[in-house]
Amino acid sequence: MTKNSSVCLIHPHADTMLTSIFPLLIMSMAIFTNINMTAQQILILYTLSSYPHFIASYGIAYSKKEFKKNNKFALFLFPVVVLVLVAITYWFFSSLELIIQILVVLLIWHYVKQSYGVTIWSSVSEKVSLSYKTKQQILAAYLFIGAAAIVFIHNTSSNFLYLGQYIQLADLDPLVSEIFTYLAASSIFFLLFKIKRETNISFKSNLRLNLPLISTFVWFLAIRVSQVAIVLLPLVHALQYSPFVYRATSSILRSKIRLFGYFVGYVIIGFLALHQLPKFLATSIDGETGGVLFSTVLIVINLHHYALDSVIWKMSRKECRELLRLN
Repeated sequence: MTKNSSVCLIHPHADTMLTSIFPLLIMSMAIFTNINMTAQQILILYTLSSYPHFIASYGIAYSKKEFKKNNKFALFLFPVVVLVLVAITYWFFSSLELIIQILVVLLIWHYVKQSYGVTIWSSVSEKVSLSYKTKQQILAAYLFIGAAAIVFIHNTSSNFLYLGQYIQLADLDPLVSEIFTYLAASSIFFLLFKIKRETNISFKSNLRLNLPLISTFVWFLAIRVSQVAIVLLPLVHALQYSPFVYRATSSILRSKIRLFGYFVGYVIIGFLALHQLPKFLATSIDGETGGVLFSTVLIVINLHHYALDSVIWKMSRKECRELLRLN
């Protein structure tokens, strides 16, 4: 049943709370309670959670020689390519619609792919060896969740005001979202039984292994009934990410005082790069040009962040395993 050693990122209970339970509870509150948040409260939440998690990826990726040596395209050329593609797209279409549609798809893909990685990590933590077929079925369940979310977001945002111009996203049949939602829910129940039968693990371990999948399903279920849930998505995503950042950063710094200092630095840099700079561009430059520059900064940073994550968390690579002290 098992070949892996028990591994934790912070502490077994802390890992489960941060990667699954806290995000699940936060999104459940969005479903069952009438939460209202001011713009200032949202900014504080993002400044302390979402923004630092972006900057942490940069800090980790550029701090290790192995990453810089073996991933020159992702670390150095990718943002230039994205910038050129955004410019070409806007030049030919004179609209941000296509860019925003692509960004929505990539955003949801990034969320579900990270959650899939957490599930695989949970199997290591629970000392469970999953077959290749089971891993593919878990990935399929996440893709069903993501597809349902993408279709739903497109439907609810089919015509919205974005920086002075109306964005028309694809108007898709709501039935498509329902079908993907039912497929995702069915896959979760199927996997609960299959993994139990395949590995013969305890009910508690099986539930803990599947918690990231269940939690992510609730995330995207919440956005169907609560507008604030969409705002909370970056928060729960950052919470899920935090144990991995803690483990990787602490293995580089090896000092809790320096670790705290880096967190403060990530907060400040994240606030300036992801809030103040785009806001300055949008408000200081008149007309559509300011909005385009605002969007371009966010798009390049977001897509580069996804590229960096695909590099630093690939467990098949030696430098990634060393980063999380798995070797």
